[in-house]
Amino acid sequence: MQKTSLRLAALGCISVLTACTGGQAGVLPTYTSVNVPATTKLQFAVGTANYAGTVGLNTVTTFRQANGLSATQLNTPSIVGPAGFVVPAVASAGTDAGTGSITATLQTLPGNVAVATTFGQSGGVFGYGFAPLNSTTGGSQIVGVTTAGYYREPFYSATQMRPILGPPATPTFTDGNTVGGFVGYPSGFASFAGVTLAPGTYTLSVLVPSSDPKQVSTLTAAAALTSTAPLGTYPAPVFTSDGLGGGTIAIAPPPGVTETIVYVRDTTAGLYYSIFVPGGTAKTVQLPDKLGPTTLTSGATPTLAAGDTINVVAIGFDYGAFEAAPPGNLSQSPSITGANGQADLTASAITVGAE
Repeated sequence: MQKTSLRLAALGCISVLTACTGGQAGVLPTYTSVNVPATTKLQFAVGTANYAGTVGLNTVTTFRQANGLSATQLNTPSIVGPAGFVVPAVASAGTDAGTGSITATLQTLPGNVAVATTFGQSGGVFGYGFAPLNSTTGGSQIVGVTTAGYYREPFYSATQMRPILGPPATPTFTDGNTVGGFVGYPSGFASFAGVTLAPGTYTLSVLVPSSDPKQVSTLTAAAALTSTAPLGTYPAPVFTSDGLGGGTIAIAPPPGVTETIVYVRDTTAGLYYSIFVPGGTAKTVQLPDKLGPTTLTSGATPTLAAGDTINVVAIGFDYGAFEAAPPGNLSQSPSITGANGQADLTASAITVGAE
């Protein structure tokens, strides 16, 4: 699976050059330009993010073509908060520290030093969320989507995780036919710890470059944070191995949670799994035994190998986080807010277990 698979087969944002013939030496080639504002849809939502009792900002965004695939392969996003919103003074915020903005860096010419920002040069908005997947002069068709294609959550925090969607919540992609490197699908949200929250309007701007200066576009979307009251703290999940490669995970969502995604990372093997749990009641869910990588000759293998260490995190949402995610949803404008008009989440502390 190619890098553009995670971007949901991004539509090229840069004008496409046609080939020159031998009789056209010295003549500028013709090109066709895509009207990005007219053919794509940018959505943005904000809410609170409660990480084991520490409250910050949650954001959700989609940027898609009419067919549901990512709008561009290269863009530069920025978020401007209302009066009173402040980014913490931490090194990972770069020049955003102490300001009311969360930004990315415009592409910097070779030999120049790039300005340090939250998202950096690689950060863009794709089909479902922010990701460090901007195309480069080295080429965009990079085989495999490793963990380097996902941000750690929450930003500005010393304790982080990567919320990567994998089986059984998504179709299995480690079946022997997969081009190496793909680790899972995006969860759509980017959360920020240590910020000073403020109610009001948060505005996302996305600059889309082009080889034709007249075609450079900036798209915007606004979202309102009407309440800074977070969802309750999510208790840490309890993992119980069955000794066969899987096990059970007990969760207890706090009030206000309408669905949960349980993220399981096998830190020994570098594999990611997730379990989608609709509803907001306490329950015990199953991590199947045979989700591990397969080949055409080996067949199914254990989800967790004997002795593997795992991290388990339960994240509860008050909006349809899983329903808007690829590969199941290719709507251009999926719903990304809950009944209160926000996109709130609450994440448990990390449970460390072993098979």
